[in-house]
Amino acid sequence: MAVPMSMFQNLPLKLAQMIFQHLRRSPALVYSLSLTCRRFHIVATPLLYSSICLTDPVSSGQLARTLRQSSWLSRLAVELQVHFHDKEMDQSYEPLLSAVFEMRNLEA
Repeated sequence: MAVPMSMFQNLPLKLAQMIFQHLRRSPALVYSLSLTCRRFHIVATPLLYSSICLTDPVSSGQLARTLRQSSWLSRLAVELQVHFHDKEMDQSYEPLLSAVFEMRNLEA
């Protein structure tokens, strides 16, 4: 039996945040949910940007561009993991470094 969307939209914000926390391991799902309605976008966006894991140079460029366009997102980042290094692309790290300096809430 399908649950009406309005039931989820009427959940208290704190409860919706707790439910979304269980989806953190699936960023694609959290992203999809963020696109469904404004309320889910409000809950999902901080989850998407609080812990960022970069696995290739392309994703680092995309992240840098997104943070340049919406600088407020950089304040949501608490954790940043970079799992690649390509010596031929060392110059491509410059935009990422600029973005990292704007991530004022990163924890050591």
